[in-house]
Amino acid sequence: GASLAEGALSLKEKELIVVGISVAMRCDTCIVVHLEKALAAGATRAEIMEACGLAIAMGGGPVMACVPVVVKFLEETQR
Repeated sequence: GASLAEGALSLKEKELIVVGISVAMRCDTCIVVHLEKALAAGATRAEIMEACGLAIAMGGGPVMACVPVVVKFLEETQR
């Protein structure tokens, strides 16, 4: 939608934010959808993992349980 259009933040930056939010919300489907979009927008594995780190900083241990979804997706798609 319009909120993900280029603006003051690039599409890549917005998708990284949404990846972090998806992890913080513990929504596996959202995580995968926005990982795909973030990678398509040029995000790197390091940038994605940093976004996950911010989600963990805000949400603590329960959020950390979703990071394996991210790691598995990255391992499967970046071979």
